[in-house]
Amino acid sequence: MKKPPVVLFPLGYIFASDKVKTQIPLEVVLDRLGLHARGNWGIVEKNNALANKKALKVNKGLLLSVYVYQEVKFWIMTSEDRSHTKILFPEEY
Repeated sequence: MKKPPVVLFPLGYIFASDKVKTQIPLEVVLDRLGLHARGNWGIVEKNNALANKKALKVNKGLLLSVYVYQEVKFWIMTSEDRSHTKILFPEEY
């Protein structure tokens, strides 16, 4: 029997921008959300990956993942207190 994936932190309330909802298929968003929750940060820059690692260690701090779908970059961000996770395009930040 296959073990379920390990989730490293709570996502809290999850919401996506209207723009993401219309441009990225739901199955893609859910797949990347799963990657984010398991610590696969996508193509995040090295300094952000290190910040994510530190935030996980102390259980505080923003967690940022960066993914690309059909050459369009989008972000998944979990708040410092883990109360919510936003899915948005960089220009919407």
